[in-house]
Amino acid sequence: MTPEEIRQIVEEAVARAIDAKLPRAVRRAIGPRWVSPKELSKMAGLSERQVRYLLTRGVLPYSKVGQRILIDVQAVEELIAQHAVPLAWREDQ
Repeated sequence: MTPEEIRQIVEEAVARAIDAKLPRAVRRAIGPRWVSPKELSKMAGLSERQVRYLLTRGVLPYSKVGQRILIDVQAVEELIAQHAVPLAWREDQ
């Protein structure tokens, strides 16, 4: 095996390891993946009552562990992005 082949094998292994671990590390650095309705209300600037209303209406996805409601922050971010209102562009401005 040549030094070039060894280097290539190591580079590929490192790239795979980074690809596998980076998303989780970024999420941990940014914040928790699962939050309570109270935590989401603080993050989103909504009242806890508004968050619970959106949960009961089926607008926000959530999981329930025993009596505890947990909301996937990534799913909420995707939901918000899907409902983004495009900017209006006017030629006269």
